[in-house]
This record gives sequence, structure tokens and C-alpha cells, in this order.
Amino acid sequence: MGLNTIRDIIDKKGEASSNPTVNNAIKQSKTSSLSMSVFKSITPLVTRCLTDSNNTESFVNSVRESVETIVQKTQFQGQTIRALSGGLTDDETFVWRRAFAISAEEFQRVSKVNTQFILALLTNTEKADLLVKQAGVDKKAIQSLATEINEYNRYQEKDTFFSTVNSTILNSTTKIDRSLSKIDFFTEKDEAYEIINNAIAVTAETLYRKQSELPHSSQKTMLRKSCLSHATYIITNLAEQLASEYDFRVKPTHIDEFDEKLEKRVSLCTEAIQKTSKAVVTALWNLENEHEASIELKESFTGTSVSELINNVELLTKLAVVSGDDNGHDHIQAKRFSQLIQDLCFIVDYAVDNSNYIVKLDREQSKSFAKSTFYSCLSEPLIYLRQSDTDLSVKHLKMCNNIAVYLLSEQSAFNDVMNRNGMLPEQIQQFRHSRDVAFSVNASNPLTVRQLALPTIAEFTSVLFETQRYTWGISTAYLAPKLGKYLLDATNKVYLSCRERNQSSSTSIYRASLEASSQVMRTLWRNKTTQSLSHSNRSYVTGGIPIKECLEIIDSFQVEYMNQIDEMLYQSSKLQNCIDEVYGQSDEYDYENTIKPS
Repeated sequence: MGLNTIRDIIDKKGEASSNPTVNNAIKQSKTSSLSMSVFKSITPLVTRCLTDSNNTESFVNSVRESVETIVQKTQFQGQTIRALSGGLTDDETFVWRRAFAISAEEFQRVSKVNTQFILALLTNTEKADLLVKQAGVDKKAIQSLATEINEYNRYQEKDTFFSTVNSTILNSTTKIDRSLSKIDFFTEKDEAYEIINNAIAVTAETLYRKQSELPHSSQKTMLRKSCLSHATYIITNLAEQLASEYDFRVKPTHIDEFDEKLEKRVSLCTEAIQKTSKAVVTALWNLENEHEASIELKESFTGTSVSELINNVELLTKLAVVSGDDNGHDHIQAKRFSQLIQDLCFIVDYAVDNSNYIVKLDREQSKSFAKSTFYSCLSEPLIYLRQSDTDLSVKHLKMCNNIAVYLLSEQSAFNDVMNRNGMLPEQIQQFRHSRDVAFSVNASNPLTVRQLALPTIAEFTSVLFETQRYTWGISTAYLAPKLGKYLLDATNKVYLSCRERNQSSSTSIYRASLEASSQVMRTLWRNKTTQSLSHSNRSYVTGGIPIKECLEIIDSFQVEYMNQIDEMLYQSSKLQNCIDEVYGQSDEYDYENTIKPS
């Protein structure tokens, strides 16, 4: 196209919009969805540029250079997708906005895994087969997994809690907790939470008001969710970066200064996001209006539709965030990436097969839900393995999945195995009592049991895997039923709290409550073990501490964990109040004077 920089594209502003054949309503809808798509990619990019910059000038230059590079990559990605798909039709203009999202993800990742290798995994040609074969990867397994995962979308379920703003508030609260747990505010922790909650509420509304007018109520809700999610990302990242200047110890005498500095950085960041998003939307709008159908459509080299190909490329690109300390050796990172996706294919298939001991997955739709559930939950710990020097492997994840299935199942053979390996019958029964209480949210419909059981297996597996990093010498057999009980008790508490305020389906509220409770437990476990390793000279090895001390450690963990759950629910309501107050003001008063940060 001869467009080498974002400025070249922006200078063409207005050409496409002057086309009289473009219906205004359709254009408004298309530009609104385009704006939301760009906003999603630009927010983390601008935030990272700000946290990595020493001054405003370097920040502005970093954003400009980054966006120019991404737009150039977008044109390459778009043409590559056209070639691999055997051509594009008139209606497939969405390729360009999706190509931008992929290019932005690729640009921001730490990994140096070559994009050509990712495309080779999805392409059925002799050249691609040779490249993938050298890496020792089962290409068909990867293609099958990616396609099945993308077939399921939790937001398309009827009355799903995940489509509500309240679900984003719950998710934001867990992220705030995870971020602030790294910072010591001494006696001003409540003040710190108030600062963060207010900043998120104001920033979310600021971002929302900066977007173009949206024609549909469903789009408005999704935009509110998106703005809240991105505001949380911005505030927590900038707060952590600012706290690093205080060595993560913000004393009471510095809390006001911390608040002022954070406000200035957030204001700069949101202004940059708005201007950058607007420029990129203009650029992509012109690319989409210049889109031309291929003269001749040929057979696809991927065996999938254009949409499926883009979904699969996007999924694999996100997985390519592996260790960044390999001194630029691409072949080492490609090897790690290959092992990661091999492990993911293995553990997802293994977990799905294992789940048949509890629920029958006899339909393709059920299997797609199962694979998506396990992938979403188990990919994070596997990525963490590739980014750290932790001496763990996918075998440990397999063991954790076995334990989760054994405990959730009622098969007598599994009970015998657990008893032989040190699990006490009374602890198993206590766990299953908590399971029965948790699953009672929709016990009247046996067809929806899988919507409770599968996420529970997945999150429980992830929790147990987190404990494998460090256990104070306590055996997993002893830990598992106790931690499982804590997790389900916490899930039930969060569920009851969310149920009071929402009319969504009980299964979706349960899953959201489970995910939040699991995240809090994994964060707390990681923080507690990090503290032990950092501050203790004692070596806790298997069998190295008496049972009395084991009990004390786990009992104290339970108390602290349930306190964290109570704190999460409390802060969730506080964040809700902040958001309601800001939304109310923005509807009643002048936006520039009441909402816009100074």
C-alpha cells in the first residue's frame, strides 16, 4: 500500500468517511467496535511505555515509535492472512483491526519467538511441516486444540454473570489485592485502598466518556466493562511503578505525595491513550475502506476460515510470552515455546479425559467447554514455569489434576488410593461436604453439573500446582483436602454475596466466585512462601518439621485466607460505591468539572 508510518495513514483522514454509499448507522456501529478493539490494544502499550520512561518526552517518543512499528506490522499481518487464506472477500475488512490486535500483542511480548513459526504451526504446507517437524511439535494437536478452545465463548451464554459490570468489579478487586500485597503502606492500608478505588472509578469514567457514541446498549455495557478493566490495569501498574521509587514501603508521611504523583501519571496516561487510540482508529478505518477483495479466491493453506485463522494466530501469539533472559537466542525461545504448547495440548486433553470420572462429556459442545475451561485455567501456571527457574514440570500438574479428580469423585477405588497415600478419611469427608454445599447452587439440574464440576477441577488443580513451588515440607496429600475445603468454603461465601446483587445464572456466578477465590488463594500462597524463603534461615524439606508445626502453618493460612476473602468482598463493595458515585455525577453534572482528572 506504500504506507510506511502511522502519519502517512492519518494524513488520509476523511477520505473514506466522505463516501456517500456508507450508511451512517452502519458506519457508527463499525467505528464504535473498531474504537473498542483499538482501545483494548493501546491501553497496555501506553501504560508500559509510561512505566518504562524517565520523562514525558521519552514517553511520547516511545508511544509514537511503538505505534508506528505496530501499524507497519499490521499491514504485513493483513497481507499474510490474505495469502494463507487463499484470498479475502469484500466482507472480510475486519482482518485489519484483528491484525492490529495481533501485531500489538506480538510487539509487547517479551519473547523473541518468530511470528513465522507461529504461522507455520497453523499452515498445512510442506515448508511449514518441515519447520514444525524440526521443532518436534505435533501440529495437528495444536490446530485442533486452538480451534476447539475458540469455539466456546462464555459471554454468549444466556444471563451470564461475566457480561455484567459487577463481574469486572470482582475481577478488578482481586487484581488490586494482588498489586497492593506487594506494597507496604504501614498504617495507611485503608487510605491506599481508597486512593486506588477512587482512581480506578474516575479513570474508568474518563476513558468511557472519551469513546465515541455507541448505538447499542450491549456495546455500552461492554465498553463500561472494558474501561473498568483497563482502568484497573493502568492504576495498579502505575501504583506499583510509583511504589518502587519508595522501595515498596510507602510511609504515612508519604501517602499524600504518593496520591498526587499517581494522579499526575494517570492523567498523562489516559490523555495519551485517548490521542493514540483516535489516531490508530483513523488509520485502521482508512485501511478497512481501502480493502479490496481478491481477484481470485483459492483454497486456504490452513483448512480454516479467515476468522478461525485469526483467532488461532491470536491465541498462539499470547502464548509466546516465555522467558526473556535467553540473551536473544531465538532457537532457545522457540524450543521453550514448542515445549509449552506441547505441554498445554497434553494437560488439556489429559484433564478432559480425567473429568469423565465425574461428569460425562458426550457431546462436542461439552468437550469444547471443557477444553476452554482447562486451557484458561492451566495455561497461566505453565507459562509461569517457562518464565521462571522453578524445578517443576507438566508431570506435577498432572499429579495435581489427579488429586483434584480423586477428591471430587465418589469412586471407592479412588478413596483407597488416597487413604494409602496419607489422606485422612475425615478430611476427605469434610472436603466433600464443602463440595456438596458449593454444588447445591444448581443441584436441581443435573445437566448443568458439568458447569460447576469442570471449573472446580481446573481451579483446584491450579491451586495445588501453586503449592508445589514450596510447601514448608508438608505433603501434598495432607494439604489437598484442606486447601480444597478452604477454596470451596470461600467460593460459597463469595457466591452468596454476589447472588444478593445479581440476577445472572447461578452457574456463571459460581464460576466467577470460584475464579476470584482461587486467585486470592494462589496470590496469598505465593506471597507467604516468598516471605518464608526470603526471611527464614530454616530449610523446610519433606518430613523436616513435626506435625504440630504443620497444623499451625495450615491453620494460620486458613485464617488469613478467609480474612483476605472478607477483605476482597469489602473492597469490592467499596469499589462499587466509588463507581456508582462517579457514574451518578457524570450523568447529573458537567463532565469536564466533575470527572476529568486535573
